[in-house]
Amino acid sequence: MAVLSFKRPKEQYGQDYKGGILLIDELDATLYGFSQTKLVDYLWNAAGEYKIQIVFTTHSPIILKCVNKYQRRERQDRGINLPLFAYDSSIVYLEPRYDQEGKRTIMPKNISTSSELSGVLNDINLSIPTSGNKVNIYCEDVRIISFLQYILSNALGINLDLYMSFVDINLGWTNYVQLAEKSVPEFRNNIIVLDGDVPAKPEYRLKARAINEAGNFLFLPLVIEKSIFELLKNHAAFSRFQTSFSRVPAFTYDVCFNNWPLASSNYNTDDFKHWYAQAETALGDQNVLFAFWCSEHRNDIDAFVEQFISLFNLLAERNDIDALPPVNSTPEDQEGGNNPEE
Repeated sequence: MAVLSFKRPKEQYGQDYKGGILLIDELDATLYGFSQTKLVDYLWNAAGEYKIQIVFTTHSPIILKCVNKYQRRERQDRGINLPLFAYDSSIVYLEPRYDQEGKRTIMPKNISTSSELSGVLNDINLSIPTSGNKVNIYCEDVRIISFLQYILSNALGINLDLYMSFVDINLGWTNYVQLAEKSVPEFRNNIIVLDGDVPAKPEYRLKARAINEAGNFLFLPLVIEKSIFELLKNHAAFSRFQTSFSRVPAFTYDVCFNNWPLASSNYNTDDFKHWYAQAETALGDQNVLFAFWCSEHRNDIDAFVEQFISLFNLLAERNDIDALPPVNSTPEDQEGGNNPEE
């Protein structure tokens, strides 16, 4: 009824209507959980329709999570770098603090992410915090993890650790598929990233249906060691690398391929890994190799990042955690290796 009281002045004053403020004490009082959720949805829509700023108090985890859902969606759409007052929803937690003498002070604390809200709920329940509220990223090896961290950091410009955990368990791709086939929740509700050559493997045909049904698998746009080997094998490409990326003048074409003079078709996976380890040691930083490959395959990287963000946000919505913000611009120009990650 209080909301509807704004309907008449809006109709009466038309363009001169300025909206108003509605204050509600203990919004969740006497309401069941389902009703609490529906009430928040109603108030959200009414606030926009009638230009109302609605301020309410609550101790309900259901209502707090519902509001936080709107916060996450808004930040997903508009980005995370706006000032707090620019967003349409906010949660302010009145946090108790104690000084050395035990004097209790109540201080306001702005809450915007699911991780922050989880801390508030733990505080309300006097429980110990857990390490949830992130999407886990599973890969075949540490090299893939490093490459993912590199391209995602460049594309998103955020602290990835706030949103995701890269899990190093070094399983082969068929092991991940088997776990997904058995509907193990951990391997259906998180992201699994595989090498780019997996779809070309003979056994993939037997696993393709399971991978598609799981819906949480992604394939890199390259096979890191092999693809970078093949790129640098091209004399023109190596010249671009040496001119604009490499910081080691002594790392010449002949030095790079001293023990690998033949075409890539003559080598196997272990050969490429051995070559890559030598090149990384000589250059002192594998990010230089990542940067060069990405500069030569920008469209592939952009498409993969888009796929990753889409899948991540789908899982984030399902797991009720923070979504990734939109990419503000194309990934930072990496030519010259001006800003390699430390």
